[in-house]
Amino acid sequence: DDDEAEGDDDDEDEEEKFGADYMGSSDDAVEDHIAILSALPSLFWDDLVPWQGTRLHLFEDAAAAVAAVEAISRVPTFSGPFPRGLNAIRLVLREALCTPKDPLGDMARAALSRAEAIGLRVMLEVPAKEGAKGEEWLRKVAQETADLKCVRAVALPQAVVDFDGLKGLLAAVRTGGLTQGRCQIVLLAPCPEDETGEDYDGWSAEFRAMHSTDVASASQNVLLQDGNVLLERPAYIPSKEEGGPEDAQGLLDAASHVGDSAQDMGLVGSWNLVVPKGVKFKSKDGPSLDWYREFGQRLLGSVQSAESGWFFDAWERPPDAGGEGPAAQFGLKAALEAGWLDFAAKDQVLAPTGAKHTHSLIYLHGFMCDGYSYLCEPEYFYKMKKRVKKKKSSKSKTKDDDAAEDEEEDYEPHPGLKVVCPSAPCRKITCQNGREQPSWHDYLTDLDGEGEDDLPREELEEVAKRIHELLDREVAAVGAKNVFLGGASQGCAVALHCALTYPGGGLGGLLGTMGHLLSFTEIQPVWVESKTPVFVYHGLADTTMPWEKWVGPSYQRLKDAGVDVRITTEEGVDHADGNREQAWTRSFLTEVLRPASVKTVGKKADAKKGAKKK
Repeated sequence: DDDEAEGDDDDEDEEEKFGADYMGSSDDAVEDHIAILSALPSLFWDDLVPWQGTRLHLFEDAAAAVAAVEAISRVPTFSGPFPRGLNAIRLVLREALCTPKDPLGDMARAALSRAEAIGLRVMLEVPAKEGAKGEEWLRKVAQETADLKCVRAVALPQAVVDFDGLKGLLAAVRTGGLTQGRCQIVLLAPCPEDETGEDYDGWSAEFRAMHSTDVASASQNVLLQDGNVLLERPAYIPSKEEGGPEDAQGLLDAASHVGDSAQDMGLVGSWNLVVPKGVKFKSKDGPSLDWYREFGQRLLGSVQSAESGWFFDAWERPPDAGGEGPAAQFGLKAALEAGWLDFAAKDQVLAPTGAKHTHSLIYLHGFMCDGYSYLCEPEYFYKMKKRVKKKKSSKSKTKDDDAAEDEEEDYEPHPGLKVVCPSAPCRKITCQNGREQPSWHDYLTDLDGEGEDDLPREELEEVAKRIHELLDREVAAVGAKNVFLGGASQGCAVALHCALTYPGGGLGGLLGTMGHLLSFTEIQPVWVESKTPVFVYHGLADTTMPWEKWVGPSYQRLKDAGVDVRITTEEGVDHADGNREQAWTRSFLTEVLRPASVKTVGKKADAKKGAKKK
């Protein structure tokens, strides 16, 4: 406790010295270095839009390269998480196709010319190695592309983290004309996690060395010296032999978290749809099309969480590339044609497990989010599996408690439950001077938590029509009382409005987390008679939507009308607390999915408790 109090004092001292915007420091030098490195690019440029594209290999001719660039730019996308569609290509240069006089080659030059014409951003992938030859190639590449606005980054996948050699490669790019103000340098980071368990701070020796600075000589790390360097890691699912998933559901859950390893870097440098060895499927024919679609959407949701974006492995797999399996596992073009990936999907779906589809939940995200944000954390909708003893992660250890153990919760899907997470379209927000954001509706005002903001009702009715169609589909599949509708923050208000205006009548239950009932949403007597319970969860430290000031009273309207409203409020919980939202959604599902016999017993027990209190 004394140490914690001392830490709080240190934070206050830092804020007093450096201002309220100072991001602070920690006891972990590597974490601090990562934070500084990720903050520096904003000093050089404002091109901080995440990369969303594919690696483009050159192996035919210039015409084929141009056709590929055009095809990538036309990939159908939905405006929510992809407001501008796929926005980039990662153009792979091959030394065999270049000469000392021509550092790019005809195919690369043709692809770049077309990308420049249609406004597609380009990251050049140059396999240059440390040394005079690699530096000269990089310098010439930079000189030839310096006038192209589309070239925004240079990736050096073959560069070894040797600061002396790396310094020369970085200098070659900069002196060639691709300066910090217009071009990032992308480096492949070593595995950050210490898998040996020998280092108490949890970082691998190679990763720690990449983020070291010689304090004694007052010498800055070469990455900090450059200032506009981005680190990347590939998204990788290990095989069963390597400790990876054993069955189809385990692989789906692994896909949801495949991007976690890149969180300390920011960019997922490559990902694909390869099924690792050792995974068992129930069908002898292997994965179905529906399974592949969910696999692809989960992978996409996970890599979407990377701050700086992602690149798919390849548009088309090169003829000389290794790897077994269908082309759609490796090439984005084939995956799209096969229907395994769909960037235009408006609804992200977690399919029901078990023998039969019995229940459905439609859950709406909050302002500036999307449905994919739940695919990378499916545990929001899972149930507790069991408690397992697990060693603490090496990052949480100290030198004195290396052997410490902790209990960690494990989760699994509710059998028969289908979860649909729609994504809102991207629209201009009036109170943000027309800035485009994923949002269920526009905000005409920003009252900064003092009350309900104004919104165009016609936009809300458009959304209601879409959600009503989703409800119709799920009701037809499992029945109205087995369908649930909910949402978080903005999504909460929209979900409640859609439920109360649904022509199909009552549902099995409504879930509202950290949101409110819109003041103009009517409560019809026929809906009250449907006896649909409304479960409300809210934090009492929420300043965005304060409970006591106006959110709580909004639910009183439902109570006064005779609706069964079950409210859970928690002290100290602020708005957008993902951990609490996750706990609340699980609590809701545990309640509404309990067998009828258990619910009856629970009601009798509650009645007895109430009688005793009286």
